[in-house]
Amino acid sequence: MSPPDDGSLAAALERVRHGLGARAALVVESAHRTTPAVLASAPASLLAPGATWPAQATAFAPTTGPALERDPVRLAALVPTSARLALAGPPVAVHHVPLTSAHAELLVVWTEPVGDRDVDPGALDALDTAMLARRTAQCRLRLAAEADAVRLRAVLATLGDALVMVDDAGARGYLNDAAAELLGLPDVDVAGTVLSQSIARLRGRSRDPQGLAREAQEYLADPSASVEDWLWEFDEAPTHLRVSTTPLQGAGLSGRMWVFEDVSTERRLLEQETQARRAAEEASAALAGSERRLRETQALLRTTFDALMDPCVLL
Repeated sequence: MSPPDDGSLAAALERVRHGLGARAALVVESAHRTTPAVLASAPASLLAPGATWPAQATAFAPTTGPALERDPVRLAALVPTSARLALAGPPVAVHHVPLTSAHAELLVVWTEPVGDRDVDPGALDALDTAMLARRTAQCRLRLAAEADAVRLRAVLATLGDALVMVDDAGARGYLNDAAAELLGLPDVDVAGTVLSQSIARLRGRSRDPQGLAREAQEYLADPSASVEDWLWEFDEAPTHLRVSTTPLQGAGLSGRMWVFEDVSTERRLLEQETQARRAAEEASAALAGSERRLRETQALLRTTFDALMDPCVLL
């Protein structure tokens, strides 16, 4: 029974391996790449996608037709040490086919003694290299997207503010660890719809959820609008968040970037400064009132003294 096919390169390789009775099947980047790497392997646990593959391992001319490569010298070059260690035994035969349009190579490896009659020549000739090339191109795009996601998460993790990117279509969004903690999410790999709901719940926990809801409706009525210095206040820490949001549009993407800056300490210091200034002003006003009353008392005493010292009064 043939293995299931989910449309991936790994599934196609598993079917190739199963159909030919081989120990392994791999697609690796061509030798012209600066650092060739494994794109997919069957079994999947053999070598992880992205594992380095020595350039000389694919530099030899491919096998032609239904032929199997058996020369020990060429086998040693075609199957490097990293792959040999992962195999159940040393390779005894390899079928090497270029996937030219995808700039990659197909390697089918046998580790058990295999004769020419053990492998159906028709099966080797019938390998659908065009399909494998298409899936190789798709696999390379997926790996590149995953690498970009890893780099993006690394950048986001270095930023202290909570950052969230939401896809309007509900696709997977991105957030850093600070945002995951703020939104109460267990992981940074979350669907866009979940992120939107989490932001709405955060807004609902504010001191004035209805007011923020009205502001959100006003501010975000225009999908292309940006918002800055939007203050969200809470009873529990963080007590103050400065929120900004910018649309993400282009290249098939429609969504928003959200930045939540914890300004609780800043606001607390500002409130303390305001209270200190108000207390100073009140003290200054009280002091000014005391000085005024003192001057009035001094003037009254002087007037009284002058009146008492008047000769007419003395007589």
